[in-house]
Amino acid sequence: MPPDNLAMKRQESEPVHPEVRIGQAHLKVADLERSPGFHRDVPGFEVTQRLGQPAAFLSAGGCHHHIGRNTWESRGGSPPHRGATGLYHVAIVHPTRGELADAVRRPAKAGVSLEGASDPGVSEALYVPAYKSANKNPHQWMLAHPEPAAKGKASEKR
Repeated sequence: MPPDNLAMKRQESEPVHPEVRIGQAHLKVADLERSPGFHRDVPGFEVTQRLGQPAAFLSAGGCHHHIGRNTWESRGGSPPHRGATGLYHVAIVHPTRGELADAVRRPAKAGVSLEGASDPGVSEALYVPAYKSANKNPHQWMLAHPEPAAKGKASEKR
């Protein structure tokens, strides 16, 4: 079935349960030594497991892992060029606005500046480049919490 027909067929099917969540992100990286340090030191995830040189797993709150980073198919690889398809951002959802504020202090302390912010009316979000200065990787982290700043008022600055 051509991709356009497949998309139409999916739209006609029943939606997934509304409480379904994405629980893990696995990212291909060129250099494993550089990448877990960023996720450990800036957002504060803990390294839960290391599989030698090819993979490391990080999490919050004792989960096996929320972020998997590996070099299985990407060791020494180049970052995607600007405009390439692929991951745009990963949302790290914090339980309260206070926790979100703490999450914003971490990158600032590491010298990483925000790229933007938005309040689309369903959450507040702040955008942080994911170790862009280290390896020019274009994806970003979206630091968020589930409540908007002002109910019913949407805004964006990016």
